[in-house]
Amino acid sequence: MTQENLTKPLNGAIMDVILSNTDDILTAGIEVAADIAVSTGCQNGGLVLGFFDDEEDLITFSRKFGNGVREPDPEGRGPDDKGGNYISIAFSKILECIETGRNSGDDPDRPLRKGEYGYPGGIVIQTARGCLYIAYSGFPKGEDDKRVAWACVWRIHTLCAELCDELDVIIVELGENGEEKL
Repeated sequence: MTQENLTKPLNGAIMDVILSNTDDILTAGIEVAADIAVSTGCQNGGLVLGFFDDEEDLITFSRKFGNGVREPDPEGRGPDDKGGNYISIAFSKILECIETGRNSGDDPDRPLRKGEYGYPGGIVIQTARGCLYIAYSGFPKGEDDKRVAWACVWRIHTLCAELCDELDVIIVELGENGEEKL
């Protein structure tokens, strides 16, 4: 996949659905985060959804879960622990997806650039109409972060099925780990 394809504008009906339903889409992810938080005890996180518009500007929407940060914990994590800003980590995951064309953390041999962490939890969705990027950060396991991001994808899928005349913009295939991808 070329860098040009990764910044292809997301246009047509799918972009209209996202722009008209951003709050609903992000809420779907945060609801899954709240469910996961019950078993993990992690009460803070950050969710980011992004795509390129017709002028190749990256358009993003974000939502925090809890207060969106982890306070420093020098006793539990060591004296050098500075805490964490989950929304900034989620943005880092999205930018890694844009750079590589792969889900964040999927290429362990790729050298990380400053500002990248290589954490899983960012996903790239390629459609005939462009790419969509969704990332969540806040849980110790990247699989849980991915579950939150996938909740947003499925909400978009449901909304497009309900609202779009152009259902061909969404193609569902079985992913590598049994997760479904658009």
